[in-house]
Amino acid sequence: MNKKKLIPILILGFLSIAAVQVPDLTNLATVASDDKFYIIDKSDLTDGANGTGKRIDWSVLKADAQSGMQAADADLTTYAGITPSANVQSLLGAADYSAIRTLLATQMSITHDASGYRLSGDAGSPGNSKYYGTDGSGTKGFYAVPSGTISGLTTNTIPKATSASTIGDSSIVDNGTTITIGAGTDAQMSGSASASLSADSGVTNHVNVVAATTTINNTLDVAQGKITSEIKEFCKTLETPTDADDNIPFFLPKNNITVTGVYGMTQGGTSIAGTISDGTNAFEAVTFDADGQADDGSITNATFTANERMEIDFAAPTGTVNWITWCIRYKNT
Repeated sequence: MNKKKLIPILILGFLSIAAVQVPDLTNLATVASDDKFYIIDKSDLTDGANGTGKRIDWSVLKADAQSGMQAADADLTTYAGITPSANVQSLLGAADYSAIRTLLATQMSITHDASGYRLSGDAGSPGNSKYYGTDGSGTKGFYAVPSGTISGLTTNTIPKATSASTIGDSSIVDNGTTITIGAGTDAQMSGSASASLSADSGVTNHVNVVAATTTINNTLDVAQGKITSEIKEFCKTLETPTDADDNIPFFLPKNNITVTGVYGMTQGGTSIAGTISDGTNAFEAVTFDADGQADDGSITNATFTANERMEIDFAAPTGTVNWITWCIRYKNT
């Protein structure tokens, strides 16, 4: 029997050392299923039934080895392709949760303790109406929402920013009935059902603000879609009026109106009398002259309904009147 080199081989799944009678390990690729593997006791190299050598078929050895191996897992292939960083290795090697939390460290307002992660200065039950932030010392936590009063303001006076960081009184006062603008009551709006805008004698250069004795009412009549109490004016001019110029129609209101004033002026001559009516009931007689004569403040029969024609009669001219301009002041009702 030829002596062959005995090559010890560690076979996965066994704790035994096998001796293979092959000249080179590469020959394992050509081992047949019925080829024999031998295990020889080092004190007795006798082969055969009378010796201590043991043999096993290759097919049996391979089957036994495979039965003790776990099938390949796809996750292992994935993990094999990942080289963990030093930080990840530290986390995987941490002893417990506390060690992991320490490794993760505190970020901004987030910290941790034995209970887990929480806000710095956190509280389990901070209470109602609290905000999370800092106090006057910069300590983070939950604090009561600030409350308080503003001092230094005047009752009923609307506040305004007196600077970029302060609030003070404006010149607008609202007492629930009257809104007054300006320390000298330059203009005020008052009333409940209607709103009136008036001004004192100290007001100058205010658009639509008139003398203290006059009130501009701006009440909206929603049903009629009109301003019911705004004072309006309407004027007409006639050339060379005479005593014979009677019942001249000059105005046809589209809404119900009330005439509040009459005035006019002549050019040439001295004066001429004019009486305004609805054709039947006269409501005002005025002697117009070059000075701009107005009514005497007492107007009768001043109410006109929609589409009720307004007329004027001239009489008793003094001198030759070249032109007459007359006007009515009225409001919708």
